[in-house]
Amino acid sequence: MKQNKKNKQPTNVDIAAADERASAADTDAAEKKTKWFRRPLVRKLGYLFVSLLIATTLWGYVLMSENPDRMKHVSDVPLKFEGGSEADLRSRGFVVLGESQNLLPDVTVTVKTKLNDLPSFGNSAGGEIVSASVSLQGINAPGEYECDVIASTTIGTVYSVEPRTVKITVDELVTRTIPITCAVTGDLPAGYWNGDVQLAATSIDITGPRSSISNIVRANCVLNLDGRTESVNEAFELTLIDSSGQIAADSSIVGTLPSVIVRMDIKPQYDIVLQTLIETTGKDDNYEASYTVKPSVLSIVASQDVIDKIKLALESVDRTTIYVDPIDISDMQPGETRLFERSVLGLPSNIQLLTENNFTVSVQLEEATISRTFSDIELSRIVGEDHTRFIYNYDSRSCSVIISGKSGFVNSLSAADLLLTLNVSGCSEGTHTLVPTLELANHSDLLSDAKIQCDVGTIICVISKAPSA
Repeated sequence: MKQNKKNKQPTNVDIAAADERASAADTDAAEKKTKWFRRPLVRKLGYLFVSLLIATTLWGYVLMSENPDRMKHVSDVPLKFEGGSEADLRSRGFVVLGESQNLLPDVTVTVKTKLNDLPSFGNSAGGEIVSASVSLQGINAPGEYECDVIASTTIGTVYSVEPRTVKITVDELVTRTIPITCAVTGDLPAGYWNGDVQLAATSIDITGPRSSISNIVRANCVLNLDGRTESVNEAFELTLIDSSGQIAADSSIVGTLPSVIVRMDIKPQYDIVLQTLIETTGKDDNYEASYTVKPSVLSIVASQDVIDKIKLALESVDRTTIYVDPIDISDMQPGETRLFERSVLGLPSNIQLLTENNFTVSVQLEEATISRTFSDIELSRIVGEDHTRFIYNYDSRSCSVIISGKSGFVNSLSAADLLLTLNVSGCSEGTHTLVPTLELANHSDLLSDAKIQCDVGTIICVISKAPSA
């Protein structure tokens, strides 16, 4: 069997397969030896690229030669009123309501132009090439108008514009005169005074649509005093205020709202307490006078160096007050009240008084409150002794009495008017310190008066048992 296998002849199929394998091997070997750019696939791709390049070049040449029309859409073109038309409208007594930037939207303009001109437009809205405007010519009455949008271009021609129209409202242009006010806020530092507000102008003229400015009642500025120590002479911006007290927009008027010069004096202030001298000629210590000065303070305004001199002058005499003219009360009677008009003399001329130099002094003359001591006033009586049981020994049968009250009453008393009663009821054996009871002859009701004060001395009583007890 082995012998027969070795001597077997190849068939036609085997020969064909062997040839095919040999041919493939030869092809692979040939391709490996061939350069890459000479390979069939690469050569085909190269021919295709060259063909496209030639075709593109020819097409570009044709376009450059023919320069056909093209459409260019230019967006976000700002829309404006035609030059001079707003001023012309105002000269006729009318004005457009609202601000132009809110009324006029950006538009899109389609321009028909040559192919060669397209690069001039760039990527912007056309710059100075394309513009759009709205004309106000022919408007001669208030109302609502739908105006055509007019577009223009320096390259090519305008094919279309979107939107084609815009709506505007026209009102009558009027001028009104309104007052200027100044609101003062805040507080000056302690020790400073401010004068009244002074405005360089008290009114202004405003021009605008009748419907917008008819409700504006004044122009206001605000002056804040916080931290200010110097006089004010400044320009302040004005704000329009309507009839409800709310701020109105500046855009409601034509033109710019002016500023106003505000002036206000701010200076140091010094308050001095006022007193007076009472001349009591003919009056002894039994009388006393009280007074009040209205207003009680003299308020002055001056430069700081003047105020410092006044303070220094007062300190030199150890005072912080100024005396008004003396007052003579020699002819006044106790219980009488009199009003006197006085002023402060010798004030410097370079100060400003916040009040008039005229003061009212109310003087009241009363009896003085005095104290009088009565010594060795004998006991008028002793009550409550029980001699059946006790023996009573007293260190003294008299004591001192001090009475305080109005001078007229106290001076009218005598020792005979003082009645002292010593009560030993309820006292048992021992030593007792007792205070006699005081009575005033013919004046028993006055002791209950709170204005009468009595101080009675003490008596020591020693009580012992009686021998017969």
